[in-house]
Amino acid sequence: GKVFLHDQLVRFSHCDPAGIVYFVNFFDMVNAIVEDWFADVVGFDFEELHIQRRVGFPIVNTGCEFFRPCHLGDRLELELSIAKLGNSSIEFAVTGRVAGEEKFRARHKVALMSLDSQRAMPIPDDMRAKMLPYVKGVHLAFDHHHSETVRMKDKPVNHIIDPKAPSAARVVYDY
Repeated sequence: GKVFLHDQLVRFSHCDPAGIVYFVNFFDMVNAIVEDWFADVVGFDFEELHIQRRVGFPIVNTGCEFFRPCHLGDRLELELSIAKLGNSSIEFAVTGRVAGEEKFRARHKVALMSLDSQRAMPIPDDMRAKMLPYVKGVHLAFDHHHSETVRMKDKPVNHIIDPKAPSAARVVYDY
């Protein structure tokens, strides 16, 4: 599957007095990349989801394994993919690296719910279609959005894209 990348500068506000990232701030960074992924990939920022659509993706379970400390001034490279896509839930896998060295690995599970009924609900097909290319183990991903050719500098071999096609169905048909 595809991965979503984000660079995060480690700031003074992330660190303890020793200049090492305080562990709680990694969870904030994980949540931030998930929020950015929803806006950039799924096409819905959290303001639209929560305020206009009255749905949310609250955290069901989260955890992090730490390997090496991150320091003030580090450029943390965050990589997000989907470990598991359920009916209403998404389990994200997020890895953080500095200069290629793995610093942490997180699992972050969220579930779609109605903010009005406070009940879980199935992920709509239009959202799910945009999520599928990020599921680990997806063999082929088809796309027709020009923005993906710009965002994906190095096109993975399993990403079949035709920005001139009118729909992803046309890309699949032509393939």
